[in-house]
Amino acid sequence: RFTARWELFFIALVPTFLIYWFNWNSAWKNGLRLINESSGEDVKFNASKWVIIVVAALLAIVNALNAMGSWGTFLQFMNPTPFGESDPLFGLDVGFYVFTLPFIKYIQSWLQGVLVVTLLGTFTSYFMTRSLSLDGTKLTTSSRARLHMSLLGALLLLLWGAGYWLARYDLLFSPTGVVFGAGYTDINILLPAYKILTAAAVAAAVLLLMNFYKPMWKMSAILIGALLLLGWVARSFVPGLVQQYRVKPNEYELEKPFLDYHLDYTRKAFDLNDVKTISVTPEDEVTPEELLADQDTVRNIRLWDYAPLLRTYKQLQAIRTYYDFNDVYIDRYMINGTNRQVMLSVRELDLSKLQNQTWVNMHLEFTHGYGVVMNPVNEVAPGGLPAFFIKDLPPRSTVEIKLDKPQIYYGSMSMENSYVLVNTDVKEFDYPMGDSNVRSTYEGNGGVDIGSFWKKLLFALRFRDTEILFTGALRPESRVLYYRNAREALNEITPFLIFDQDTYPVIFDGRIIWVQD
Repeated sequence: RFTARWELFFIALVPTFLIYWFNWNSAWKNGLRLINESSGEDVKFNASKWVIIVVAALLAIVNALNAMGSWGTFLQFMNPTPFGESDPLFGLDVGFYVFTLPFIKYIQSWLQGVLVVTLLGTFTSYFMTRSLSLDGTKLTTSSRARLHMSLLGALLLLLWGAGYWLARYDLLFSPTGVVFGAGYTDINILLPAYKILTAAAVAAAVLLLMNFYKPMWKMSAILIGALLLLGWVARSFVPGLVQQYRVKPNEYELEKPFLDYHLDYTRKAFDLNDVKTISVTPEDEVTPEELLADQDTVRNIRLWDYAPLLRTYKQLQAIRTYYDFNDVYIDRYMINGTNRQVMLSVRELDLSKLQNQTWVNMHLEFTHGYGVVMNPVNEVAPGGLPAFFIKDLPPRSTVEIKLDKPQIYYGSMSMENSYVLVNTDVKEFDYPMGDSNVRSTYEGNGGVDIGSFWKKLLFALRFRDTEILFTGALRPESRVLYYRNAREALNEITPFLIFDQDTYPVIFDGRIIWVQD
């Protein structure tokens, strides 16, 4: 990722700077030349030249920094893999839509943005050198300014048309029909509309170039306005009418071919083409003998609902206001030789509820949550409460599930901009015990070493917190833990993967780990 980001930075930086500099430099020179010719003066270009270079460089750097965020799209483009399956509309390999199309669309959008800034800068340069003036609604320009602006405008219109052409491929991802993907309206209305809009944009670009021969600024403005209106009519108004009054009354008949495509390609995507279908006739009722013969299933029938159980956990097991349970999870564990389905939740630390929010408390002392609560899905204790397998602080277990290291440094709660420093001179809070507190020291290998002055300085800048530099609690073996939301940490480590919505905790080898599908 690091290499790809910086490659993209320089790939964007150099052409952006050259485009800005060449156009603005040319505009300024042309304007000064006109001033010198008309007035007989000799206005120098030296100071203006450096201003243009600096402004172009700064804006190019901003553009390149923004481009770095598309490193994933860039890597996909550079490493395409054919799927061996073509789409039914354009006949292109599915890999084109996954690897190639996103980057082509990005390049089109990027070039369009660069040209907009270039056009604005060029307009400003000509305006400041009096090669271009506005008198009410009348635009007066020199011949050089007219040619230059017309060429940039034509290029912008061509890129606009390219955007319409690429938008055709997005019809395969259309959400407007009865199913996800291209439908009747997309194929019969929007697809021809995008072709017409592409041709219209090209025609408008050609007409704009007519300014080379004769000033036609009003006509150019009318053309652009007409193109915008045509785009709205062709992309929104007409498709909406067709969908409402033509497709919906005859939806099954008109959408059936596209439903077939949808089903066919869904089966191919999940490799379900060779599934054998069999008919099963269920019995009228379950007999007591069948229930007795399948006790493993009966014992794992869930009685508890997530929402009331989570409220019960919070009321009975939070113990202190700064602890919280974020969610309830379902899992299976071997208990007394039987595979039992259980519900559990992790007792996480919520720093926002800490009463005394000093820097030491927030970053050195209160560094982790502690323990879990667990109960079987099908048992209820007296009073209608959960029959806990694991509960309390310190955690007490009534089954053979061991939890030797119940500290929770990474969790599921939002921990934006949250960091903690461990292995410091300050003992970390574990849990309250009567009038005192039980404390411990971090025993893991996570986080980043922060023992040296330079690392302290970098992390002080990273977190905008000068206390990191001046605290006397850090030792050579101290570490900083950040990205402490488990999902957030995984996204940072493997941003190219798509994860399930939730992470879930698992008690493994005496400690709590987080699993992500």
